[in-house]
Amino acid sequence: MFALAVRYDVLAVNPIRETSRTGGKQSGARALAPEEFAMVRKAVRDYRSRDKGFGPRPGRQLPEFVDVLVSTGCRPNEVLSLRWSDVDLLADPPTMTIMGTMIDHGAVKGEALHRQDERKGNAPAHTVILPALAVEALTILFGNAAGPDSPVFTNRDGGWMSLANLRRSLRAALPEKLAWVTPRSFRPTVATVVRDDLGAAEAQAQLSHAKLATTERHYLMRRTVGPDARNALDRFSQGK
Repeated sequence: MFALAVRYDVLAVNPIRETSRTGGKQSGARALAPEEFAMVRKAVRDYRSRDKGFGPRPGRQLPEFVDVLVSTGCRPNEVLSLRWSDVDLLADPPTMTIMGTMIDHGAVKGEALHRQDERKGNAPAHTVILPALAVEALTILFGNAAGPDSPVFTNRDGGWMSLANLRRSLRAALPEKLAWVTPRSFRPTVATVVRDDLGAAEAQAQLSHAKLATTERHYLMRRTVGPDARNALDRFSQGK
């Protein structure tokens, strides 16, 4: 329309030609602050221990699931795919290796919950070093281990755990002010913590992304405070 208007001297220039496409959507990642994570941990433990009368406790393994997520930055369904043979708590340092992922009910038409032997996008196996919080959580779960090929996180029958169940329990456990927190919130939290301490490249390595741009665009919470550049700027203003 604007090109036609220019042709008939209605407009002097085509304004569309003076515009440019904006860049891709910037990272909207939100990381938990330490005090928020402390509230999450308390909430999920209170939820598990509350009196529900007869029957199994809700969120039976939710606290340990949260602790492993926030200790590793691995995807929730990858954590749920862990077998005890993938975990080495006696190594120095202790590690766990992600080698698969869970496919939830209905994710593939006609298929029930099952473990896929490859990671998302056929990515290679990814080993992470476990901090103390994860070691403590996995040690608790190890008490119920049925064998090296058995799931780390189990349903009440000892089979694979569905992320939908844990997501529902987390939603029920959290107070309204933390309603934005989901199992996926811990991945950008870990990325941001590692970036702030060790740099963006180490955050990329922790999350096992092939490209740094993926980590920066989708998983790192944007910095809103500049660096302490006083020395450099003072030298510049003094002509040095």
